[in-house]
Amino acid sequence: SLWLVCCFRPNDGPSRLLLGKTAGGSHSLPPSRSPGLLASLRAGLGLVAQLLIGALLIFVASAVAMMTAFAGLMIAGAALLLRYCAVRQPAPVPVRVKDAPVTLQGRRTPRGWTVE
Repeated sequence: SLWLVCCFRPNDGPSRLLLGKTAGGSHSLPPSRSPGLLASLRAGLGLVAQLLIGALLIFVASAVAMMTAFAGLMIAGAALLLRYCAVRQPAPVPVRVKDAPVTLQGRRTPRGWTVE
């Protein structure tokens, strides 16, 4: 029969998956470094820590998503207010001096063009 163990050794680096074959069909795991109650407490605290970190990451990601959505709604609301609640001024009416079109004379100066 086969056994599969995931070992985490903090001083040795990343976790490793061990796959091996037991002799005679008995299911046995490699011996623990700290036997008994201490090993169980360490494993339980490690699992709780992982769950808490995962929950914290999910909470932070959802808070960032909600803040982004709220900012988008505020920008959209401001755009709608500017579009529909702005004070409109009438368009300026062009002034006609004569019936004939007015031709302006322009000349080039060292600072640009001047219209007379």
